[in-house]
Amino acid sequence: MTLSTWPDQDLPLLREVAGRIAVVIQGSTDSRQALADFTEALPHAGQLARVLIEYSSRWFDRSSGDSTMMGPELFWTLTEFVPPALPQNREQAVGTEYHHVERTRHLLLICVLEQLAVTQFAPAQGGDATRHRYGDNAVPVLTSRLRSAPDVEGTA
Repeated sequence: MTLSTWPDQDLPLLREVAGRIAVVIQGSTDSRQALADFTEALPHAGQLARVLIEYSSRWFDRSSGDSTMMGPELFWTLTEFVPPALPQNREQAVGTEYHHVERTRHLLLICVLEQLAVTQFAPAQGGDATRHRYGDNAVPVLTSRLRSAPDVEGTA
């Protein structure tokens, strides 16, 4: 079986699905944990499949059965197994640092965070809901939404 490709031109579809995922996350009893579960699952095909199935079920219930979260093609692409890259191969393969499935998962995460920012998602305080395990230094930083300009020392 060969891995399929999912062109980056399908960003509108990813944004649509991300909007639905964001709605499910925001509607969760513990929205901070729901976001953490989603980001933690992204690098792992099986774990991501379980989270997407759970979120798809919630979306289906929320829409009273009128729509689905995503089609089978996108589900298949997102949950494909990504063979581990050997460190020496990553260094030699200029421009191919990420597998196309990893790239699609990253784009989906960015789209989900984008949608949560648009809706001014404010999960309960405590912990870091956006931490995921792509690497120890891969922690997204969300800027604060200041209503007025911050005071700057030395200004009158």
